[in-house]
Amino acid sequence: MVARRSFVALILLFVGCGGQPANRVPTHAARARITTAIATLDKTAPLRLRYNPAPCACPLFEVRVGKRWLRAAWPGLRDEKWAGLAGKLAATSARQWPVELRVQGQVDAEVLRTRAGSYVVTIDVSELVAGGRLVQ
Repeated sequence: MVARRSFVALILLFVGCGGQPANRVPTHAARARITTAIATLDKTAPLRLRYNPAPCACPLFEVRVGKRWLRAAWPGLRDEKWAGLAGKLAATSARQWPVELRVQGQVDAEVLRTRAGSYVVTIDVSELVAGGRLVQ
């Protein structure tokens, strides 16, 4: 019986990551709201970014856009400049997630959607911000 429950829980986990999104808002309307929220972001203010790995094939990061957190692809994280940060974040345990960062950067206006139904944007980070100051 315990093995059966574990199996059902695993199935629900995988189906939950690959199933249809729970919201009933049409994709184009939600995408338009996100695009509008991105356009209204203050380009000079730091972005709120958090490292929050998901159990499905989503980006490891989320960025705050308006009132919601969106999955954020950070292609530049592979650059040598961010190697130390990437290593520190990868070494954190699940109990410490989400790890929030303040960064200076841009959010790309293109909004993608994963098979799991999550909206994803791409970010370009130029600097970390700590206590209102840029970290070199």
